[in-house]
Amino acid sequence: MNRYILLLAIVLISSSYQATEPNLIIGSFNIQTLGPTKMSRPEFVETVCRILSKYDIIAIQEIRDSSTNMAVINTLVSKLNEYVLSKGINYNFVISPRLGQGTHKEIYAYVYRTKTNGSLRKIQVVKQMVHDDIEMVYDRPPFIAEFKVLDTSLSIKEFTLMNLHLRPTAVFIESLGLRKVVDRYRAGSVKNIAILGDFNIDCSYISTSDRQSVALTLNDFTWYIRDRYATTISTSNCAYDRILVNTAVFKNAIVTNSNMTYRYDLEFGMNMTEVSKISDHYPVEIKLF
Repeated sequence: MNRYILLLAIVLISSSYQATEPNLIIGSFNIQTLGPTKMSRPEFVETVCRILSKYDIIAIQEIRDSSTNMAVINTLVSKLNEYVLSKGINYNFVISPRLGQGTHKEIYAYVYRTKTNGSLRKIQVVKQMVHDDIEMVYDRPPFIAEFKVLDTSLSIKEFTLMNLHLRPTAVFIESLGLRKVVDRYRAGSVKNIAILGDFNIDCSYISTSDRQSVALTLNDFTWYIRDRYATTISTSNCAYDRILVNTAVFKNAIVTNSNMTYRYDLEFGMNMTEVSKISDHYPVEIKLF
């Protein structure tokens, strides 16, 4: 009898966790020149940890680190885990190699929760790769990761993210190249894919007609961060950062009106001088249910 009561209690607890499971938040953040200099500033680290702690998975662009032990991202995630320890949350990360054809090289990262509060779910990276850019279209080819969400009641449990930072001087060509990136990865199969990152696909970097051509080339994708969304701290209101999603399964899992720019400065009470020390971009995000 005692064993039966114990099993029943476990089932009830598990059910209550699943019934109240929070949305899964996916974000993208170009943290401008994220390198040793910025990481040496405690106020920068604290603010970035506060921002990142909102997300279950976040794609990061513009990491600059030439150290052999990848000290920048290791230190950042270590500090992030200290920040969320009392909340019962834990993060892990995967990174790309240093990418770039010249001396200006960057690293992509995905930071993701392996443990979250209010839920039994766990996030795993099943596979990771840099796009095989045999045509040499990209300065920094997209960094692709396959994610699986375990112990969850979410309507989508497996999806792929493609993290990118396009060259401002080659936005049109690199954006068009995403068709080949997606098709080469899919290899004829159906995959739930979100392309996210700093596209630089607005304002002076691309014409309206060229942007429309890109949308037609990627016509199976819905643009969840649209042209009217300002994603940088400048007054130009440019939507450089984007999130694109393809399949109906993925699109139907997105919480209505959750696609947004995260104005953390308003939430944290920061002025523009303070914000400019963090990045010239804001995070963008979607939520899944």
